[in-house]
Amino acid sequence: MAATGRAGHIVATHRGPGRNVLLIGHLDTVFEADSPFQQFTRNGSRASGPGVGDDKGGLVVIVAALRAMQAAGTLRTANVTVVLTGDEERTGSPIATARRDLIEAGRAADFALEFENQVRMDGRDYGSIARRSSTNWTLTAHGRTGHSSGVCGEGMGCGAIYELARILDGFRREPTMSG
Repeated sequence: MAATGRAGHIVATHRGPGRNVLLIGHLDTVFEADSPFQQFTRNGSRASGPGVGDDKGGLVVIVAALRAMQAAGTLRTANVTVVLTGDEERTGSPIATARRDLIEAGRAADFALEFENQVRMDGRDYGSIARRSSTNWTLTAHGRTGHSSGVCGEGMGCGAIYELARILDGFRREPTMSG
C-alpha cells in the first residue's frame, strides 16, 4: 500500500442472506532489511526466522473452514468477510488509511473471529484469546502552560504531562492490559 509505506491487505467477501461473519488473519511478520530480527535460516526441511510460522496455521484453518462450508452447502447462504492484514508489526501512516479496510469490515460485522496460531511450550498448548501483537497509537492531552510552581494549583490544573501519566498508569492498572 504505497499510501502508508507498508504492505497492503487482502479482503475477500462472500455475500449471502445471513449475518456478517468477519474472519481476521495476518499475512506475515516482516521486518525491515536492516533489522536484527531479519534472520532467515533453513536446516533441511525446517526453517526459522520472522514469519515462517506466524499465523500460517490460522490461515489454513480459515481456508479449511470455507472449503468445509462449501462442501456442506452452507457457504451458499453465508455472509462472510475475510480480512488478511499485511501490517502486523508496523501499521504504517496515516493509521486511518492503514487500518481503513479492517475498521470498515469490523463495523459491518455481526461477529468477528481472529485466527492466530496456537503454540506449544513446555508440553502445553496455548491459544490466543486476543490480539496483542504490536501497534502504533497516539495519545494527545492538552493543558495550560505556566510556571512549574503552579502545576496542579488552583486555576492552572495539573497540565498535559500529568494527564498523560494518569492515562498511561490507567492502562498499566487495567487487568486486561497487564497480561
